[in-house]
Amino acid sequence: MTRRVAVPFAVLMIAAVFVVVPLTGPARAVDTRGAANSAAGAGAVVLDAAVNNVSVSGRRIVLDPGQPTHVVVAVRNNRNELAQIRSIRVSGSTLGLTFFVFDTAVKMDVPAGASVTWEVDVDMAELRGQAIGLLSMEVALRDTTRAVVASASGIADVHGSLVSTYGMFGLGLLLATIFLWATALLALARHRLPRDRWRRAVRFAPAGCGIGFVAVVSLSALRITPPSASSDLSFIAGAAGIGFLLGYLTPSPARFPIFPESPTSPASPTGPADPDQWFPDDRSRTTDRVWDHEPGVHYGEPS
Repeated sequence: MTRRVAVPFAVLMIAAVFVVVPLTGPARAVDTRGAANSAAGAGAVVLDAAVNNVSVSGRRIVLDPGQPTHVVVAVRNNRNELAQIRSIRVSGSTLGLTFFVFDTAVKMDVPAGASVTWEVDVDMAELRGQAIGLLSMEVALRDTTRAVVASASGIADVHGSLVSTYGMFGLGLLLATIFLWATALLALARHRLPRDRWRRAVRFAPAGCGIGFVAVVSLSALRITPPSASSDLSFIAGAAGIGFLLGYLTPSPARFPIFPESPTSPASPTGPADPDQWFPDDRSRTTDRVWDHEPGVHYGEPS
């Protein structure tokens, strides 16, 4: 692939990341909710949960580790059999990683076609050292086999500490990103990058990807943007594409010319083996006489 074709291709790839990914993310979410509603009508367990008097599917829910968290679950069993609920799990995650989990044991049997409401207070004192900022929260009901029967998702606003597990996770991503950029830029300054443009682009892509991860965690910890699958993918893929493009556009390392050294070159560390070649025009020079600095005095021949 030539440079004239490769540059528009890279620009088109980055534009597709920023345009297609945000459009496809919400569409998938709508389809998922539609499938969930169809499943509920076909005979599933429907959960309506509220945490601290706020519906989980509504606005942000504040989780304060210094106070007990009040959880209310309303379960409607549309199955033709008894639904046995043995635990309520409240968890928070981002980037596919779970950062806090709290399980509460219950014994709730919901007959077929019936509805049951259950209230419980959950002690989340350990939450201070586990997370901070906005995270995706899930309230799930699990049966006797620990399988999830029903769940509800929302956004948790955790009032934790910066030195929590989530905060240290963000710090680790930041340090790794700085290391990746430092090594790539140092190789660029020393002209040690590959001469192939695509290999240089691949060298810078992980550094750009690291910026995307740091952006997702930072916006979440600072309570600016709640995490979601579509926005996280957009940040990470877009940053990786920018890093890829920057690496592709970096200048090629210069090749230093190597000049062959001549045997008679003054820069040669050693002279010619024949002493007569030092002064080819001075044929009168002899090596069997030694002349002093005083004119007229001769020391080389006997009198």
